[in-house]
Amino acid sequence: MRYIQITAISLLIALSACSSAPSAPKQSLASVPTEWSDGPWREAHPSDATNRGHWWYVFHDSVLNDLETKATAQNLNLQVAAARVKQAKALAANADSAFMPLITANPIATRSRNSANRPALTPNVAPVSTTLNDFVPSASVRWETDLSGRLSSTLEAAQAASGQIEADQESLKLLVTANLASNYFSLRALDADIAWQTRMLQLEKEVIGLLRRRILLGQASAYDLNPAQAALEVTQVQIATLRGQRDPLLMAIAVLVNTNPQNFELPVGALPEQIPSPNAGVPSDLLERRPDIASAERAVAQASAQIGIANSARYPSLTLGASVGAESSVLNTLVNAPSLIWSLGLNLSQILLDGGRTESSVAAAKSAHEASVANYRATVLSSMAEVETTLKATRTLNETIQQQDALLKTEREQIDLLRKKQTDGMGTRYDMVIAEQSLIQAERTRTQLKGQQVLATVYLIKALGGGWDSAQITRKE
Repeated sequence: MRYIQITAISLLIALSACSSAPSAPKQSLASVPTEWSDGPWREAHPSDATNRGHWWYVFHDSVLNDLETKATAQNLNLQVAAARVKQAKALAANADSAFMPLITANPIATRSRNSANRPALTPNVAPVSTTLNDFVPSASVRWETDLSGRLSSTLEAAQAASGQIEADQESLKLLVTANLASNYFSLRALDADIAWQTRMLQLEKEVIGLLRRRILLGQASAYDLNPAQAALEVTQVQIATLRGQRDPLLMAIAVLVNTNPQNFELPVGALPEQIPSPNAGVPSDLLERRPDIASAERAVAQASAQIGIANSARYPSLTLGASVGAESSVLNTLVNAPSLIWSLGLNLSQILLDGGRTESSVAAAKSAHEASVANYRATVLSSMAEVETTLKATRTLNETIQQQDALLKTEREQIDLLRKKQTDGMGTRYDMVIAEQSLIQAERTRTQLKGQQVLATVYLIKALGGGWDSAQITRKE
């Protein structure tokens, strides 16, 4: 009865101490402005932006969708990250299990023989050899209370680490999918550029043919032909160079989707007809949308929990234990009352003098926490700069494209005037071909700008977090 009373008192001490266990420090980690400096984006609603987890759907490209699906399922780096997430969750579950009592079974069965030549216990009695059986079936229970708060802090640290690794996995997924999209659209822009250059080559060949006829008619000279021939050769070199740039892009895409590069090929395609305009929301949305920020925040939580672990050394450690069993030399008497054995006790440990180890550990943990907070703020700051830079680049591209569209309009009007002039018998095919070359060059520049615009959109979506939010990570505090 006395043992039961001691155990009950100990439990009350442990439960009352749990409320006073050291807790992790809480603080506001970073401040962000209320809006972006680039006006057109500030009133958007990020919750209505891209598809969560499948942001590439906004481009309405079935080939890209298939590639992204393969990448998210087959990319080897993502498989490594997924395994690490499973490991982190298992470690968190292991830390959680420390709150439960540990029950073990300890059956013992021995048969031993002692020596007849062993030292005699009494001078007049010679020892004899005997063979003994000893059967001891038993079970024990051990429970470590969280009197010091060490178990709670360890669990917090494990859960924060799990959340950080989950966020890192999402960061890697965003990086892989964004790299795939940028390589894919770079390939499409390259295909479009090759098409315009091929069209230019055809016109340059036609110009040379027309010039040769004019030379025969005395309307031109070799001095007119040589520049045209040089321009044709330059275009041929450019086409060869552009085609040489296609293979590295294909290889990069093949690696991202975990496919043998030797067997990988993509047919020629076009850039998307309509380029989406992602909603940037407000700067504070980055704290929820970017997984790298979530990872840095979870690192702060983990460092904070480490302070609690280090600080727990200041408090006593209490462990309760009990065991029950039986012992007998023969099996059929194990259930008899005299064979019963049991024990019940507690172990209370308190550091009295450690030479400053605890103080040093707490100081080190606090310093690590300060470093993680600074890293978090740096991550937020660089993320905001990335979004601001991409927003301004997108705006500049939009303005440039508008100017290029004005040029294209002028070029097309010139073509219409020449066509009308040719219909009236006052224009020549040579003048028309020269005008078409000018138009194609303007169209090519417009396509290049569009390719840059698509890539800027991909970078902006990536900078905004790709539609992901930090509610997807483990967060139990």
